[in-house]
Amino acid sequence: MEQTLLLNITYEPLRVISWQKAITLLTLGKVEVVEEYDREIHSVSFTIKLPSVVRLLRLVKWRGDAVKFSRKNIYARDQGMCQY
Repeated sequence: MEQTLLLNITYEPLRVISWQKAITLLTLGKVEVVEEYDREIHSVSFTIKLPSVVRLLRLVKWRGDAVKFSRKNIYARDQGMCQY
């Protein structure tokens, strides 16, 4: 199924969310649609195109979770190959 790219107010990408979450944020007035898919979602009272890119209307300070430096994470990053 289609997914939606969530942008900060400064057009920085934050994460990829489901189209259902994007529709929810749109109906709550928290995002604006930047790009749309050709596919439409129909309800009893209205029809809306699926958003492919949405932008938040308020600034979100995003602090990415720091990845712990360990041997296990190094092997995961390098797909199990030794770098020596």
